[in-house]
Amino acid sequence: PHPHELVGKDCRDGFYEAELCPDRCIHSFQNLGIQCVKKRDLEQAISQRIQTNNNPFQVPIEEQRGDYDLNAVRLCFQVTV
Repeated sequence: PHPHELVGKDCRDGFYEAELCPDRCIHSFQNLGIQCVKKRDLEQAISQRIQTNNNPFQVPIEEQRGDYDLNAVRLCFQVTV
């Protein structure tokens, strides 16, 4: 896990959420970025992630408070039909 967040037009609390039209098979991500967290803001970012239940990889809470490589990100895609 990492403390960084997605930011952009359709982002909220580090999540990107968009509703797609049934006639569109392709979606492009526009105006989407990754907001990197500074070391001094790391603890606050992790606390917010725990509070909003932003844990798509189901990492145990104990491990979420561990060491982080601030140069790495991990993306998770979830589609509901």
